[in-house]
Amino acid sequence: MRTRRSILALPVVLVALAGSLTLSPTAAAVAPHDATYATIVADLNNDGIPDHATLGQIGSPSSTQCSVTVRLGNPDGTFGAPVVYPYTLGQHLCPNEGIAVKLGNHVVPDLVVAASFDSYGTVVLTNYQVAGVYNGVTQPQLLRTGADFNGDGRQDIIEASFQTDSLITLINMPDAGLTRGPISACAYRPQYVIADFDQDGDQDMLLSANCMIPPNTGISATVLFGNGNPPVTLMSSRDNTTAYTVFTIDLNNDGIPDVGVTATPYNGKPTTSYFRNDGHGHFTPTPGP
Repeated sequence: MRTRRSILALPVVLVALAGSLTLSPTAAAVAPHDATYATIVADLNNDGIPDHATLGQIGSPSSTQCSVTVRLGNPDGTFGAPVVYPYTLGQHLCPNEGIAVKLGNHVVPDLVVAASFDSYGTVVLTNYQVAGVYNGVTQPQLLRTGADFNGDGRQDIIEASFQTDSLITLINMPDAGLTRGPISACAYRPQYVIADFDQDGDQDMLLSANCMIPPNTGISATVLFGNGNPPVTLMSSRDNTTAYTVFTIDLNNDGIPDVGVTATPYNGKPTTSYFRNDGHGHFTPTPGP
């Protein structure tokens, strides 16, 4: 039996829309949603107040007519009337998960969305309309931002599938498009930490990876570099009943992130190993603090 770990959850909530929908003059009138999915919570209009953008589908379960229903936040904590923005994706399923991130030089956030049972369809919505469809992972269940893997000041994206064990990064480009980043791994329900391990100004990923494709490939604790340098595997095992938990620690107070890895066997006692980082992405096993 394998211990499975949860990941930090994106701040989303699931909501059901009720009542009539009030549309702005710029939003086309459509029928009420037949399905609603995750709500992205973010400041969508740069007023410092969280807003809600609920992803949805219009029509039958096989319909490719999708929608975003936006409710702007008010200073008193309430939300304004919902405004529906329809869009069509063609061969791709309507997205049911997503994040808000400013792409390129945009001054307000775009939405990067995907359908958890779709193939390769990672969609960018600018002003709630399709601006591009990119090859992500098959059947993505995780979309995250908050990391700058190439040091250009833009927030890049992490995407992973719990069905295919694939994890990739998508780089936020100056033209507001996305391109595949150098970080990729086989990782079921990944647990990771973002830090600049080689001190080059780019952020890197310390990853606890449980790879089940092919079966029983094993677990590992690996550092993957945002600049594309070869990854460094700190620990690995073919024992999938053991769980690795990775974390950063400054062992010698030099301001450079070192690494800890806690191995927890099934029904066993956890043990922690430590690795000192020389600041150039080279790690040496060392006693703990």
